[in-house]
Amino acid sequence: MPCIETLHIKYIRSEELEPLHSRHRVHAPRLTLLSVTGNRSSLTQLVTALDAPNLATASVRAISDDPRTHQFVDFVSWIETLATLGSPSTLEDLEIALYEPREPPVVEHLADLLAPLLVLPNVTRFSLSCSTVLLVGANDDFPAAARAWPKLRVFQLWRAYWAPRVDPDDESSELTPIPTPQVLACFRDQCPALEELMLPYLDFDADVPVPVPARRVPRDGSCHGLARLALGAKDVLREDDEDDDWEPDERDDRKATECARYILDLFPNLDVDSSHARCASMLATMRWREAFERIRPLSQQRD
Repeated sequence: MPCIETLHIKYIRSEELEPLHSRHRVHAPRLTLLSVTGNRSSLTQLVTALDAPNLATASVRAISDDPRTHQFVDFVSWIETLATLGSPSTLEDLEIALYEPREPPVVEHLADLLAPLLVLPNVTRFSLSCSTVLLVGANDDFPAAARAWPKLRVFQLWRAYWAPRVDPDDESSELTPIPTPQVLACFRDQCPALEELMLPYLDFDADVPVPVPARRVPRDGSCHGLARLALGAKDVLREDDEDDDWEPDERDDRKATECARYILDLFPNLDVDSSHARCASMLATMRWREAFERIRPLSQQRD
């Protein structure tokens, strides 16, 4: 493959890669873009065999074609393999999709999924879609990614949902924390070029901190340029979401205003219409959508 610059593979199975076992590497020195869908086994073989030192863009989608859904799934090790794609210094655009339904669903720690990828210093766009994996996460999981990828322009965790906060089979189980709006500040501080940020649901009921001044201020003194911010659904089935005819009570009203003010303080250049529309498409809760609706009047008051 010495002359190929872009490679699109609609779907690839392990048996189609059997000839690769007899080769050491497949050299693709000019390859800059790879887009491939397959089962994890076939994708692992392809990534291991491929020598693409100038790869800049990779889109890898894992779709199970194995009906034995009881098999153990190790997504962390698989992502560790993906981190070897190309050269760490050249890979800039990385999209990963995990579509392997399991019953019960696989539960992974977000920090464990991201950790192998943080060795890629020049990532400007990162997207992880994992609707069939339930995530465990906390505020401390996000600063590491923000620090590792200071050139980020797009960060997307979409079709991503947190694991249930309590064990339904154990009434005495402790409430598992989920990330709060506080995580937004680390992207403001560490990723000055960020234009789009998509995250799973953030705890609407958590205390909203008072934003501290940005740690990184552009040389021209301008504010952060984030244009699109969106938050996802509370859970994959929306079982804990409000009814469509939900109306805020006094507490919700106050909380929505607090969240709107916090977001506006961090990202004063936000495109409110685009962000609100994206929240709706991601099935964000009505409380969060209400908060986004309040950003515009607050912004107008400041003008």
